[in-house]
Amino acid sequence: MKPVAPALLWRAEDESWIALGFEVVEGKRADFGPGSRDLPAAVDAFNRISALGT
Repeated sequence: MKPVAPALLWRAEDESWIALGFEVVEGKRADFGPGSRDLPAAVDAFNRISALGT
C-alpha cells in the first residue's frame, strides 16, 4: 500500500512555531469535478486517512 503523505525529512520547532520539511512529490492538481478520473483516488486517500485514527 502506498503511503498517505510524502516522507517527513526534517522538523524544527521553538516555543511559537513548528516547521516540517517533506520530500518533493511530482504530480498534478487533482480535478474534483463531476466525472473526473481523479475522484476514485481522492476518495481512496480520504478513506485511508480517516482509518488512521482507529
